[in-house]
Amino acid sequence: MKLYYSTGACSLSPNIVLREAGLPFDLVLASTKTHKLQDGTDYYTINSKGYVPLLELDNGERLSEGPVILQKTCPIGPDATLGEVYFNSLFPLGVAALLEAADLVMAGKHQEVAQDESQASYEGWFKAEEARINWANHVDQVYNLIRACNPAPGAWTELAGTRVSIFDCRKHQTRRFADVSGKPGEIVQITETSIFINAQGGQIEVFKLRPDGGKKMGAADFARERQLAATAASSDT
Repeated sequence: MKLYYSTGACSLSPNIVLREAGLPFDLVLASTKTHKLQDGTDYYTINSKGYVPLLELDNGERLSEGPVILQKTCPIGPDATLGEVYFNSLFPLGVAALLEAADLVMAGKHQEVAQDESQASYEGWFKAEEARINWANHVDQVYNLIRACNPAPGAWTELAGTRVSIFDCRKHQTRRFADVSGKPGEIVQITETSIFINAQGGQIEVFKLRPDGGKKMGAADFARERQLAATAASSDT
């Protein structure tokens, strides 16, 4: 058998299952950027869709998709970041599920369920424009965007003319209109450890950020370094 794979793609799962099952197979690297094999072969001639993984059986049959064998659910907390969901929940859950699925298959106890395509959705690329913060949006939406981009690609805005990616933060909702101070995107408070930035319906308290081309640092340290003051406006208002 041959397993066509690419680093950083979804090829690890079948790799683990094949090894757990003790089945002999060869790994064939297929670039998802050039869509070529290491020997220059056009990968589209092997898989017309161009994606990995692809398992080629000894009889020449090629498998790229199949029915569902095992499903797991993972709760996402109201303050959980992408990194926390993946590393603390999805990754260990996925590894355990792969081993469980392999055992079911080898024992002949698995059940195959066709995916309901009416409930399926496409996960597109998360590019820089999608990760840009619009402070005029509601504070819930801004907070969820930052969580979804932490640790990568990093939700970003501009402060003091510098593009910064925002990571660790906290949401503060404003309960009364009388409590609103300043415009969306304005820095309304700087503490010893954080800065507060206005959004619609509340504020985002930023603890950790990364200036473009720099390293992650404390938001308050950034404010002091750039001599920012409260009511300084972001360019994304």
